[in-house]
Amino acid sequence: MNTKKVLVLLVFITALAVFNLPQANAEDNYCWLTSSDTITTALDKPTFFWYRVGDWTYYDVWVRYTYNEQGAQHYIETLKKCKVPIEGYQNLDSTVLHLVYTSCTNRRMREIVSIVDYARDGSVINSVIENNPTWNQIIPGSVSETEFNALRQFTDQNNIPQSSPPEN
Repeated sequence: MNTKKVLVLLVFITALAVFNLPQANAEDNYCWLTSSDTITTALDKPTFFWYRVGDWTYYDVWVRYTYNEQGAQHYIETLKKCKVPIEGYQNLDSTVLHLVYTSCTNRRMREIVSIVDYARDGSVINSVIENNPTWNQIIPGSVSETEFNALRQFTDQNNIPQSSPPEN
């Protein structure tokens, strides 16, 4: 085989390999955390970390809620009750939240740092960043408690090492 044919063949194989490699995708970062009849919660693995300050344990996490039709309607009804405009929400697909959970002995709380609601086509419907997030008590039997317990289990099962507390 002459050099020109070998070179063409080599370029073709290289191009084929490059264009067929799996592309990095944010979807690959998420792993299932919990599910209910109306919503699936997935954890963004690379951004998850936990740390301790005194007797308190903190779990800093980004999660994605993916809704079925009933879950989307429930979320929209909740927004209406809170007097949030619902334009664009007829195409609601998912919500990405930045959450911080904390616990100490018999007390568990959660704060919402940010919320981004996405349409089925991937466009942003609404985005909120809390400048001064508020800690809310986790109610026994709630979705928050289920997530909190799943985060603790995920940390234990995957041997996630403790991180240093973030600097303020």
